Amino acid sequence: MRKSIGQELYLYRSNMGILAAVSTVSWLAGILGMMVFQQLTKSGEALFPIGTVMLLWVGVIFSLFVLANIVPHNFDLAVSMGKTRKHYLPAAVCVIFLETLVIYVLAALGFRAERELYRALYHGRELMGNLGPFLTPAWILCYAIFETGCICLYGGMLKKNRKVGAICWIIVWITACWSSGGFWGEYEEAEHSLMNSFAFWGYQLRLWYTGFPLGTRMAILVVCGLAGCCIMYLMLRKEAAD
Repeated sequence: MRKSIGQELYLYRSNMGILAAVSTVSWLAGILGMMVFQQLTKSGEALFPIGTVMLLWVGVIFSLFVLANIVPHNFDLAVSMGKTRKHYLPAAVCVIFLETLVIYVLAALGFRAERELYRALYHGRELMGNLGPFLTPAWILCYAIFETGCICLYGGMLKKNRKVGAICWIIVWITACWSSGGFWGEYEEAEHSLMNSFAFWGYQLRLWYTGFPLGTRMAILVVCGLAGCCIMYLMLRKEAAD
């Protein structure tokens, strides 16, 4: 198992560097944008950690798309070289988890660096929002497990049937974009507009999720992530290499 993980890390080594670089550049771009905005507007209001938000947004989306699309290729390569699915698939899951973990660790470090930078540049002004408490080690592990499950599920679908996997990805992506407004806005009722209806249901999902205690919310992420990994294993345990 350890040898398989090491071999997978070797195959994914360039991807890990690219993900870290893209995330870091996004963080720097966000900070630069905030500094330019402050210089132009001379605003005295609280600062927003846009660098950390951009790092998370770009890093998570980029890793989800890139790593999931690599799963079919690496699966075919491993099986064609004589590896058993029983040993390869768990090793692949572990490596994907490590790669996603890097992004969230960078986000936690980036948030602290961004906070201290703004304090030094803008005379102790605090960051607005409530991002810090959700970048603790416990939350980072939960996020990484959840995203690993999403990547594995999507990658398994692409390997099983690329067209079906791509269609499902498009549907989920559009649904997530249309409903994302409800994750931070407030919607009392669904309006006649289709996008507003999606936002309303996104808001209802947020209310449902945040209604649970903190530990339960973490458990939901972990269970969903592990379920995605298990589904991928069941889909590919007898799959042939192309």
